[in-house]
Amino acid sequence: MASILPRKSGRTRRRSVVSSLSSSSTSGSHKQATRIEINGRDDIFSVAFHPDCKHIVGGGDERKVRHWRAEDGKEVGTPIDVGGTVCNIAVSQNGNWVVSGTTTGLVTVWNTESYEKVIAFKGHDKSVCAVDFSPDGTKITTGSADSTARVWSFSTGNLASERLLNYLQHNGTVSAVKFSPNGHLIATATWECDSVRVYDYENGLILVDVPIKVSSLWNQSLAWASDGKQLFTLSHDSNISCIDVSKGMARSRWSIHSNDEPRCIALANNGAFIVASANSWISFWDTTTHKQFGTTFKHTARIQSMAIGANYGLALGGGQTITVRSLCDILPPPYSDAILVERDRWRIGAEKADLEKIVVSLRAQKESSDSEIARLHDQLCDSQRGLNETIESLRTQEKNSKDELARVQEIAKQLRNQLSNREDSLNETVDLYSKITQLEETVRQLHTDNTRSHQRADGLAQIIRAHERKDECETLYDEGRVIDAAICLFTIMNTASENKCISTLEMCGDEASSAEKRDEAIAAYSTALLLRPSNPDTLLVNLKPHIGIIPSDQFEIPNLAIYRAICNVLEEVGRIAEAVKCFQQLQSELGEDMGHRNVQAQCERDDGSQPQRNDATGSVHTTMNILEQETEPIDEPEWVADFKARCFETSKQCGDDAMHTALYKDADVHYTTALSLEPSSTDLLTKRSEARAAIGSWQDSLKDADAAIKLDPSYPRGYERKHAALLGAHRYDEAIIAYNDMLLMLEKSPDPSTRGKYLLDRIEASSEHLRLADLRKRYVSPSQTMAAIRNSVKRTQRDAPLVLISTGTGRLCDKHERLNEFEGDPIFKELVASMTTRLDDFRITQTVRQFFRYGTFSHTWEGAEPLFNDVLHDSVNQLAASPPVLKLMMFCMMVRDAGLRWAWSDTCCINKADGSALQESLTSMFQWYHESALTIVHLKGVRSDSDLGALEKSFWNTRAWTLQEFFASRIIRFYTEDWKPYFPRESVYNHKDSSAIMGEMAAANGVDVQALLSLKPGSENVRQKLCLAATRTATKPEDTSYSLFGIFDVSIPVTYGEGHQRALGRLLQEVLTRSGDVTILAWTGRASDYNSCLPADIGVYREPSSPHIPSLIADDEMDRLVAELRTTPYHDSAMMLYDQLALLQSPRLASRRLSLSCIMFPVRSLSTSSRDSQHVYRAVTSALGNAEIKTTEDLSSMKNLVFVHPWLKCLLDPALPSEGPGYRR
Repeated sequence: MASILPRKSGRTRRRSVVSSLSSSSTSGSHKQATRIEINGRDDIFSVAFHPDCKHIVGGGDERKVRHWRAEDGKEVGTPIDVGGTVCNIAVSQNGNWVVSGTTTGLVTVWNTESYEKVIAFKGHDKSVCAVDFSPDGTKITTGSADSTARVWSFSTGNLASERLLNYLQHNGTVSAVKFSPNGHLIATATWECDSVRVYDYENGLILVDVPIKVSSLWNQSLAWASDGKQLFTLSHDSNISCIDVSKGMARSRWSIHSNDEPRCIALANNGAFIVASANSWISFWDTTTHKQFGTTFKHTARIQSMAIGANYGLALGGGQTITVRSLCDILPPPYSDAILVERDRWRIGAEKADLEKIVVSLRAQKESSDSEIARLHDQLCDSQRGLNETIESLRTQEKNSKDELARVQEIAKQLRNQLSNREDSLNETVDLYSKITQLEETVRQLHTDNTRSHQRADGLAQIIRAHERKDECETLYDEGRVIDAAICLFTIMNTASENKCISTLEMCGDEASSAEKRDEAIAAYSTALLLRPSNPDTLLVNLKPHIGIIPSDQFEIPNLAIYRAICNVLEEVGRIAEAVKCFQQLQSELGEDMGHRNVQAQCERDDGSQPQRNDATGSVHTTMNILEQETEPIDEPEWVADFKARCFETSKQCGDDAMHTALYKDADVHYTTALSLEPSSTDLLTKRSEARAAIGSWQDSLKDADAAIKLDPSYPRGYERKHAALLGAHRYDEAIIAYNDMLLMLEKSPDPSTRGKYLLDRIEASSEHLRLADLRKRYVSPSQTMAAIRNSVKRTQRDAPLVLISTGTGRLCDKHERLNEFEGDPIFKELVASMTTRLDDFRITQTVRQFFRYGTFSHTWEGAEPLFNDVLHDSVNQLAASPPVLKLMMFCMMVRDAGLRWAWSDTCCINKADGSALQESLTSMFQWYHESALTIVHLKGVRSDSDLGALEKSFWNTRAWTLQEFFASRIIRFYTEDWKPYFPRESVYNHKDSSAIMGEMAAANGVDVQALLSLKPGSENVRQKLCLAATRTATKPEDTSYSLFGIFDVSIPVTYGEGHQRALGRLLQEVLTRSGDVTILAWTGRASDYNSCLPADIGVYREPSSPHIPSLIADDEMDRLVAELRTTPYHDSAMMLYDQLALLQSPRLASRRLSLSCIMFPVRSLSTSSRDSQHVYRAVTSALGNAEIKTTEDLSSMKNLVFVHPWLKCLLDPALPSEGPGYRR
């Protein structure tokens, strides 16, 4: 359609439309949703909003807690080091304090204003999985992997060591704890033993204990309602449960329909909806209807934590990213409307509180200023008095000074005389001062030398103590107890004062070396080597400068033995990674030397010769000679191979165990250690790729998978891991290629034992009894997935409109074009790439339905509406501006804002030039409206400031087509002329759930609300439906009948121009034949040219029918009549009559001829009276008594009149209904 036809240029018209939209008063423009991305520097496990919603707190693997501004994501304050991986964070309601729990069992509290740590204490022996503040901020509750929950006292930053309650003991890890809104209750959850409990804070009694297996994430599975009477939980099997705390049981439970692992829930502040996450997906659920609403969206990584702020901001933590979005921008009306009101109310309250604080502060400042002014005034007065006194005193002093000056001058004269006499003695004094200065410098130098001597004495004392144990260490080594010798070595290193002794030894060694005292230098350096720390990296780096200078006569343990002992001890205590580092340094530092010694040893074994000593390697050879003489020979290659094999297997097993317990980062470390020993292991590369994929390191996972494929291009598991990494990185096309390559390798591989073993392990089968061809059948190919998806699309689009508007581009798309757009979307590619072992029909169906959901438009035409040919070559957004075009654009915008990709309007989505398309559209329109996700109603002439009741009187409520559109739509929303929600005080999203709006609709149609909502398409309640349609009008006369096709569920040919009588006649003919409802024939007015038994206009059905049905005979009277009938000779005749009446056919109108079973009553007398244009006759019949007949015909001249009444089967059996399709039954 639009994709294969030439497109017209619409630049000029586009500008006019945009300018019109910007100036139009009907502003319903779409808001761009704000989205803040925060880099958390490492995996984030917990996020929380500050009560003022201006800041966000988060932490995780980085072992620090950080603050960010919510408005722009910029970090503020100083990060707090909490001494372990952060499991959970909570902020007090007054915003003054933040508490965190870590994997090390530490609980840390700090001040949010100064960013200073207040206190940290060991709350549990194991990980603190959950923390929470009481509402008044005076208590902290914690939950831990040690199976306990605890409550601690906290007040103004001082944490009491006492526990306020005894340990709340559980049967497994306490993964969640939450104070109730009033602080009287504490809710806990354990995911290992399927239990959700509620405790009384005062006495610790269990009030509620419900067996629910919650999500395993830290403190993300519980949410209290604001009234504290309900507790919501997210279970491991993807169900949300609402627990009634007063009754102690789950009141309701509903599934969130997710195939992914459930992660977190958060309850909106108004309690209207719940935000739930599964893996990396977010969905929204109404807490009343338990139905999903709005659009699901995906976070950048698997979600670990979620929080909703008081301003309805949504913070999502997962991977290394925190995403902050506003729920007002995400949710559809009315949820967005309601939370906008709540957010404004909160904002006003917050601003009011801030203003109150400012007022209090200003008042305090004013009081302080007043006090300061009074104090300054007193000081000024005192200063003035003091100044006067000072002036008077100065005057007195001036007088005294003159006298004193004269006396001083006299003294000066005398001093001059004395000075001249002492010039010689002054020179002697200067020499004395110089000598004193030299003596002081000498004293300082002596003091420094004395201090240094004491320090050296202390150091040498520790050196002597270390040398005393050196002999013990060497003796253990000589006895072959290498491990014990190494432990002794570590003891020396740990007990010595490292910094002091080593620095003293190195200083002594340097001084001895400078003085060419080689023996003293060697002794100092060798002892320093023993005192190095146990960290292999530091140890080996410090060993390196001295390895070549230690001869055997000074230090009996060879360097190789030191390395080997350290490696063995590290392996013994489980520090495999450090042992491997030490081993690799051993290979690096001593590799050449080890090779040389192996050659010498081999020569000795072959011919008994001794290795020769030379100048370059003399010290090492001497060491080997001593080892051969005093200890058993060391087979170095055998030890190296054995140690390497042991570390490889241990690291591999530790990695497998970590993967089994979901400790993926630990598994990555262990596999990396194993790969450093065996880099060419394809099995380890694929395992590390799997571990890295589990923590979201998709690029590193992909590198490992590519490395495995490069080592062995025919290894299927390499392609499998590459597929998983590409899928996680959202590179779906490449993922599909990798998956196809894996299937190809499976089919081509001839050896099940080498190529298929990893698959056999996964499906628990034996490689001897299962061929690779059978393994291949266990997988689903991308082509099979595509075929299943296309079949689902075909089923979904079977009842969809022929043409829809893309809300993204504004262009018309037929079913084939919509399929192409779907297959080009990442959603389709993700479906294909993610299904490997089975076809998930439920997920396919849900995804396809979500993509192809559409919205429909119900409105009144305004003249020059944009038609099919107007939009065929152009986008809706490119049409020339006009009121109808702007209306269509606003409709598309509203549908897009509701999260729908497609929209349908009867103006431009029906090709009226195509007869078959027009016929299908008119007969299927009811079904299209019924299957739509949303129907938007635009009320022309109703403004946003209209009072309640405007809908009842609206022009929209008088049109024929809008009746069908209202009945067919499941979810409908009314908007005023200026595109504001009608009756905005109504908070329900679906206006069919609004009692006020439905009351207006019922009043407009003259029925009660229950009858209005209970009408269904088909042949039931025929007369009531005709009564509703009787007041409706249409521009084309035939449309008053064609608009009822869907309501009556009939399909007859559409022939515009046939006239309203023929159109109505054909409709009533079909309805009468299908339903058998003879009330269609009960009307007063002009007869139709189509058939005289049918009316010429549908308006005759405005009044409900009241067929004359005799009153039922009482039961006792009926029993008496039946008894009498049995005793009369007419009994058999009565039975025959009954059988004949039971066999009477239902009414049928075919080929414009009516077949109707009737009862005829002769008219005995007839009287007449005129009422306007009608004649009213009163007839007296033989059985019916008096009857009133209304007609436009003149019956006064007619004779032998007969009153005909349709036969009603209810007369034969009172148990049958008296109207409707009951006639047929």
